[in-house]
Amino acid sequence: MRKTRLKTKHWLTQTLLVKLVLIIATAALPVMANVPAVTYMASYDDSEWKLESSVFACSLSQEIPSYGRGVFYRRAGEKMVFFLQTPYNQMRKGQASLVIEPPTWRPGNPARHMGYVDVISGDKPFQVEPERASSMLASLNNGFVPMFTRKSWYEPTEPSIRVGLSAFDFDPIYRDFLGCVSQLLPVNFDQIKRSVVFYDSGGLYPEEKYYQLMDYIIMYIKADPAVSSVIVDGHTDDIGRRFKNRELSRERAEHITNYFVKAGIQEDLITTRYHGERYPVVRNLGQDGRKRNRRVTIRLERDEPFRPSNLEFF
Repeated sequence: MRKTRLKTKHWLTQTLLVKLVLIIATAALPVMANVPAVTYMASYDDSEWKLESSVFACSLSQEIPSYGRGVFYRRAGEKMVFFLQTPYNQMRKGQASLVIEPPTWRPGNPARHMGYVDVISGDKPFQVEPERASSMLASLNNGFVPMFTRKSWYEPTEPSIRVGLSAFDFDPIYRDFLGCVSQLLPVNFDQIKRSVVFYDSGGLYPEEKYYQLMDYIIMYIKADPAVSSVIVDGHTDDIGRRFKNRELSRERAEHITNYFVKAGIQEDLITTRYHGERYPVVRNLGQDGRKRNRRVTIRLERDEPFRPSNLEFF
């Protein structure tokens, strides 16, 4: 009889423990599973992609009603990124999840989690780096929906914010975007506005690899009518007599100027100067120091601040 009571007591204890664990677990589940979410995404009727294209940049954007816009942006000489622009960011600072969700008409396809993006304050709360931005673009072309989810900043218990992109009617504009990308210049203004070519000791001509850089600069000048001046400055190291070094720096600078003129750049656009050894960028100590001083600098100036497109947030 005593053994039966002990067994009964042990069974009751185990049952109570199991129930307690289940109560705790199920009490926690609704908080996670039933968190409401406010979703911002264009409907089929509102879904519209906008392409802005030039040889300087390509942007593919979609208005997200009541929230802002999502932008795929590819600048000449750089890889594509994606970012969200909004006048009123509702996401809390931290990390938003990025999930590629199947469209409603393909319910059998699983969602694909692509990690997290850092959310900051401001009108451009997050940016997606090139690799995942390219995956997002490819997913849209296959009808899938990139969705970003993050808690609102109001209160921890407030609804989550979901911001997504609609894939409706994406294919035609996607082909146009790829066409724009294929026409981009190989470099952008920031990459070539201050350029330097280097020389072997006593050499009149720059190292062979710098001719491609000069060709890129020429391509850019021809494409951008706002370029108002090209300043070419020749320099040497301190080996040799000052008069000889000044003449060598002149010959170096004039060679670059002539290269530009023969390629079709107007001569009156170019200012050619030479300085010999007067303005070293580092002390002439050892081979490395002297090589940095054997140079011609090419500086571009524009009549107006550079804007790769009329999108104000760049």
